[in-house]
Amino acid sequence: MDVEVLAGYGGARLLKVEGERTPALAYTLPLPLPPIFSFSEPATVVLPPPIPSTPLEGPDMSDANTIHFSPGEPLPPLPSSAFVYLAGAEGCYRSQSRFPKLLLEFRSSLRNDQLLFTPLLSLPHRYPLYALLGVDLFDSAPIVEATRAGSFLTLEGWMKRNEVKEVVVDDLLAHNTKVALEELAGVRQALRSGTLRIMAEARAVYDPWAASVLRILDRDHYTFMEQNTPVLGPRLPTSHPHAMNWPEICRYGDRLVTRYERPEMADILLLLPCSAYKPYSLSRGHRAVHEVVWNSGLATRVHEVVVTSPMGIVPRELETFYPNMQYDTAVTGDWTEEERRNISSLLALFLSRPYKHVIIHLPDDYLSLVGVDGERTWQGRIDSSGSLAQLAEALRSIGGARGGKKDAKERLRQDMQGRLLFQFGPAGRALAEGVEIRGRYPDQRILANGEQRGMLTKERGLISLTMDGGKLLAQEPAYGVEIEDFKPKGDIFAVGVVDADPVIRRGDDVVVVHKGEVRAVGVANMTPKGMIEGRRGIAVRTRSHG
Repeated sequence: MDVEVLAGYGGARLLKVEGERTPALAYTLPLPLPPIFSFSEPATVVLPPPIPSTPLEGPDMSDANTIHFSPGEPLPPLPSSAFVYLAGAEGCYRSQSRFPKLLLEFRSSLRNDQLLFTPLLSLPHRYPLYALLGVDLFDSAPIVEATRAGSFLTLEGWMKRNEVKEVVVDDLLAHNTKVALEELAGVRQALRSGTLRIMAEARAVYDPWAASVLRILDRDHYTFMEQNTPVLGPRLPTSHPHAMNWPEICRYGDRLVTRYERPEMADILLLLPCSAYKPYSLSRGHRAVHEVVWNSGLATRVHEVVVTSPMGIVPRELETFYPNMQYDTAVTGDWTEEERRNISSLLALFLSRPYKHVIIHLPDDYLSLVGVDGERTWQGRIDSSGSLAQLAEALRSIGGARGGKKDAKERLRQDMQGRLLFQFGPAGRALAEGVEIRGRYPDQRILANGEQRGMLTKERGLISLTMDGGKLLAQEPAYGVEIEDFKPKGDIFAVGVVDADPVIRRGDDVVVVHKGEVRAVGVANMTPKGMIEGRRGIAVRTRSHG
């Protein structure tokens, strides 16, 4: 069976299967539509206790390969069937902790081209959540059973038909089927656009059980979710009270603490508030602050760091990295305890190597968040004449030698080194050695001996490698995709991939190699698991070839 992964987020995959797209409906009870998946392919039935109380009325599984296991025990080896039926999942349904664990264990154990089907389990308002947990095919039986019970299905749950006063329904089954199919189309579109998590959160507003599962997913299964969350994505509305636990946000904080290094020559910390306009440095207020810093002659020593929620803190060099340009949150002046803890803990770790001077250019409501001593320069607004005058005076009082062109070039290099370390980990240090930075921020080229190693662009927010940069990264080695012995002339398809560095995430810049020889550089279009196991689809969208 031909299976191609088109997109993914968490346990969810947008698949092209024999011309159809999943997640989709699998028909085990009659609906007013022709079936999409007939299950003519071999299937494995997995039966954790208890056995389903309602028999399946759909495909005959009497000859199927059946596996029994007990929750909590290691999963048995799963055969290479095209479909895997996880029957009896409702036995874990009421356990908010066991349920996501069960589904994610199955998703992790299956090959990339195996489809997971959970019979009898779900109604449309939970499709986004179940897709996030790895379900590819949804059963028609719950829709038919809900119709038999007289339930009017909606994206928030269901109502009794006699309670529906504003909608005329002549055919309840047709209505309920339409809701299911439209929600699955929405799930597929959300996978394409990278907004499935947002969709699942929106549905969970009406469903406390689903909301509990999402919280447990973040708390107990962060590693799986982060590994399967792209490093690039769409606008991220983060006004949700639990947004700081989403994998995109947590990954940023993890890399800030474990990978990033601040510029060595910066000994003056300048704390600033965020701005609605992104990147911050292009907003009117931040431009005014930067002009004051530049005119002070201390620009090479000043480190501008933005205090914000849910990101915590954002050094100026990292403001283009996802989701620092894409997050959008409500601003009320009130901070939750969780926001306070997040910001203060990140800042404390950030200040493990202290600065000589601290300037706090922040409103009063920020002071309880930062918990550091320093000179306050705020008067009304970030760019009010009083605030800017106070900031200029604070910098004058620090004094010291004015940095020259040599210092300015070295500061640009150190800023870029921080970005490279954040993006590539320790391997990024080699890319920053002996380079000079050219171009107008935020579009900057990384050059060494006249050759370009990479480029930071506002459009991607990341550093895009050239072949020269890829060769340096391959020597570390890091972010490599090993291919069979061929010379790429276009994108790299999964069928040609032999191995991939497990640190790679979708959207990362990667180096395509064969036995140490760099053949191409480009952007990962799949997870490492997808690249290695896949037989169809683009693994790496290449930028340059050797």
